[in-house]
Parts: sequence; structure tokens; C-alpha cells
Amino acid sequence: MTDTLYLNVLSGAMIGERLKVPGTEASLGGKGSGAEIAVSGVAHGLKTAEFRISRGRWVLEEIAQGQVRLNGRRPGRRNTLKSGDAIAVPGILPKEPIRLEVEIERDKNRSLLPVSLNLGKVNPQYVVVGIVYGLMFIFAAIYLRGGDEGRSTAQRAEIGAILWAEIEAAGPAANSEWILFDPTPQSFRDLRVVMASSLPEAERDAMAAKFVLTVEQRFAKARRLADIGLEEEAIEEYDLIIDLMDDDAELRTTQEALRERHAVSNAGGRP
Repeated sequence: MTDTLYLNVLSGAMIGERLKVPGTEASLGGKGSGAEIAVSGVAHGLKTAEFRISRGRWVLEEIAQGQVRLNGRRPGRRNTLKSGDAIAVPGILPKEPIRLEVEIERDKNRSLLPVSLNLGKVNPQYVVVGIVYGLMFIFAAIYLRGGDEGRSTAQRAEIGAILWAEIEAAGPAANSEWILFDPTPQSFRDLRVVMASSLPEAERDAMAAKFVLTVEQRFAKARRLADIGLEEEAIEEYDLIIDLMDDDAELRTTQEALRERHAVSNAGGRP
């Protein structure tokens, strides 16, 4: 079973409607476009975006290049969605996009506790003991994590060195003449556009350093989550890293994120 994706229409002729995305892959477009999700007010015959399940999570991919916005910004090649995300697609009327809100209904089968569990029959003393041991485990994990600071620092430096090398080796992005609506790079492709732009060198280098720091911090957070047994949250962080790198499996940074994600997913522990 997978999570169910809904799109709440916030503007246009279908305002107030809640659209269920069918199956595990569907496109969004106007009437006559052949899209599985046809929305009134979107240009007739135009497909704008595609939704699909990737690594167990809903992602958005842009079809109408440069015409879709996710949370006010142009989306990257692959964008993991969460409830509350805002999507805007071009409407029939100029400067009046159709706005949609993402709602993801979690699969109830993912619950950590069996549905039939009756806590009323559990001895309260066992509950208290369980809570105490749980707190002890958490504090022990935090204490032990302190001994891993050297490891984490070294790993962050290694990731940073890999990413800096990839930034220096990368050429201009395809179609790099398009203008960034937000000057802060949201993906590796965005960064390549910035690095090929006419911005002052110091400003370009500062943006690159900020991007590298963001990736380093996400790696560090994913590893900490894996260390304390929060595998699902760690996997979400690795997915965000992969999104930042445009899901480009030829990049070593992406390969590292995929390798560690695979280790956490299969071993249920530290990468």
C-alpha cells in the first residue's frame, strides 16, 4: 500500500474541490490534454506536471518547462512532496495561475502499533518501566552520539570536498539562459546557472558555499537520525539530498546519498 495524494483546488473554476490522484502515476493538465487529472481553467490541451511514486514517496516532475511553481519557486527535476506544499500552474487568463494545495494521506498500514492492540489490558507498571527504559535509550543514544563528532566532522568534510570538485568540474546547465526567480539556488542545476552567470565572482562563490553547507548539514542530520534508530526520517533527509542534486546518479554526491540511503533502508541502522 502507498500513501494517497490529493490536490485541493484553491483558485479557478474548480475552487474548493479535492482531487484524488489516481494510481501511482498521473499527469495534470487542462481539458483535452489527455491528462489523468484535468483541471478547468488550465490552458486547453496543455499538460503541466506529472505526479508519481518514487522510493515510496510522491514526487512532482515538471512537464511544461518554466511554467510550474512549487512553493513559489521553479521545481527541480524531481521534487518530493509533503502536505501543505503549494503548486501553481498556468491558467487561461494571464497572471492568474491555478493554485493547488498538496494533501498526503498516510497509509494506515504503516502504523507502528497493531490496530488490535488494547492498552487497557496492559499492566500500568509495565507501561512505566517501558517509558523509563525508552528514555534511558534516548539519553544513551545522545551521549554516544557525542563520541561520533569526530566521525561526523570528517564525513562532512569529505562530502564537502566531493561536492566542491563537482561544482568546479560542472559546465553551464542546459538552457542556462533562463532567469532564476529566486536568487538562492534550490538545486545543483540552479547552482550551475548561477556559476555561469554574470554575477560578481564573490557572490557566486558565496552561493556555492551556502549550497555546499546545506548539503553537508543534510548528510549530517540524516546520519544522526539513522544513529538513533529513526530510519524513516533519515531516508526522508537522503531523499531531500537527492532532490537537491537533481537525482543525477552520475554525481558522486548523489551516489553517496543513494548508498547511505540503501544501507539505512536495508540494515535499519547506521550507514
